[in-house]
Amino acid sequence: MKTENKLTKFFIYLGIILLTVGLLSVDLDDFSFEYNKKSYFKIIVAVVFLMISFYRIQNEKHTNQIKN
Repeated sequence: MKTENKLTKFFIYLGIILLTVGLLSVDLDDFSFEYNKKSYFKIIVAVVFLMISFYRIQNEKHTNQIKN
């Protein structure tokens, strides 16, 4: 991870933590939405945070290439 932006690092760490907690809290006996609403919500939010952070990293790389 070669980013100096603190907000991007925050999104990455929060995404990893939420994804881990969401995956660990899924009920393996029943994958239905009624039993796993919170787990699925955590997983979706984590994926969104990771997508935002990867977009910010790509944007940062692109702007650094333009400056050089």
